[in-house]
Amino acid sequence: MTNDSHDHGATSSFERKQHLDGISHQSSTCTYCKKTFEIPAFSRHQNRCKAKKGNNKHCQTLTFCILNDSVFQHILSFLTNQTLTKLQMITGHRYPDCKPQLARYCCKCENDNPVILRGLCRECEATTEGYEPLVSKKVAKERYCVKDILAIPCQDRRSNTLYDRVALENHMLASCGSKLRWLRVIAKRGIYRKQQETATQRREYERRLFLESLTKGFSSYVESVSWKETNEDKLESAGSRFVVLSGALETRGLRLRVDSYICKEFILWGYGYVSDVVDTMEEMNFLFTHTDYEQLCAQRINALQDEWGGWFRRELMNDVVQKCREKLKAQLCIDFLVESRGIVLPQKWESCRPRFEEVTSLGIEPKLQALYIYSGVGCPQTSQM
Repeated sequence: MTNDSHDHGATSSFERKQHLDGISHQSSTCTYCKKTFEIPAFSRHQNRCKAKKGNNKHCQTLTFCILNDSVFQHILSFLTNQTLTKLQMITGHRYPDCKPQLARYCCKCENDNPVILRGLCRECEATTEGYEPLVSKKVAKERYCVKDILAIPCQDRRSNTLYDRVALENHMLASCGSKLRWLRVIAKRGIYRKQQETATQRREYERRLFLESLTKGFSSYVESVSWKETNEDKLESAGSRFVVLSGALETRGLRLRVDSYICKEFILWGYGYVSDVVDTMEEMNFLFTHTDYEQLCAQRINALQDEWGGWFRRELMNDVVQKCREKLKAQLCIDFLVESRGIVLPQKWESCRPRFEEVTSLGIEPKLQALYIYSGVGCPQTSQM
């Protein structure tokens, strides 16, 4: 071996040593524990890092060992529909026995029990305070969806018929065959109700738009008197009468009152004549403004009740009250015809003035002929108060 070869080998060994020394002084940071190590030590640390081992355990995935599809289907048969629904959401698979649309009608107890009252099934509600073991016929039909209600034993009370909730539940399970079939009945009823509510809301919206298109203020009046008519022809006719009556009242300085039954009868159903309605409204406004009509009526009616022992049949009572009011109106009309006191009288009373003058010209006391003067019925010679 020559001297040149010997020198070259020595130089290569020296360069490798320098290279290894440079690597040993380089460092790296562990991504798990964030500690810094030199390169040789870092390699050993990666295999022993406790933080890395803990992270690996946290990220482990679990798998089920299922032998075949038939075994898997048998396992699924033990799960409730609510559990199957959640499993289907987690895995993304579709299971043939899963009915996710029924889960929303179930209680949170995960036993496929239908929600009955207070957002709970009967079993869960039985553990709460205020649980009632009996329910009314309405609840039995609406919540339990019982159709053959006569087949279930009940307890007759004075004001209601009550049914045992356990008996209702057992009846529905026997009738439907299973909880899921009972849930289908409840879901079908719920969907039908939702459809009915949607249709009702749509019809009400269309009706409101139609009312608003007829005349200003008519829609508010209909809502105030709680009229539920939906026939557009009848609504249109009522709107026309509303305009006519409102205008006629304004000419007398009056406004349409939503609490007036006579106005309601004329507008909604066309009873009477607009002139009679306006005359009556003007007269009543005068009576309540310038007289003690309300108090006088109450006193006379109370006196009649005391005289009759305080009891009337409804039909007789209505007739007595109406006659009492008419007599009082007639007497007040005569009083103001005798002395108007500078007050403008209602047109209905002014139309009584010719008969008033007729009776006066005959020398008869007007108060004795009050009904004739007020109503024009009979004649002054025979009419008696």
